[in-house]
Amino acid sequence: MNSKYGDISNDACYNYTVRLIDKLFKIIPLKEVHSPTVDSYIEDLIYELCGNNAIFEETEYNPKLVDIISILEAIKNEDMTHKEYRRSVFKCITITEQLKEYMSGVIDNAR
Repeated sequence: MNSKYGDISNDACYNYTVRLIDKLFKIIPLKEVHSPTVDSYIEDLIYELCGNNAIFEETEYNPKLVDIISILEAIKNEDMTHKEYRRSVFKCITITEQLKEYMSGVIDNAR
């Protein structure tokens, strides 16, 4: 995948989406146990995703990252019910799954 720092392997990008799904899932138990670090954890994810958005030039990739960032920002700043919170996290995971499928197609087409 093209980035402002040169080509980053499609496999690395695919593996990143797999790791990102795990990171997103982690938000739910942090919130459920009322962890004092949940907001900073979400802020760290937002920071990471903003960096990714700035690095990658793929037009298919960037809007989905912005969607995830926006949802995470809302989760962090909104007083939501547990059901709304979980639904929002799973929405982020669904978008990340779409990114993973996109990367899978890119990898298959490159072979």
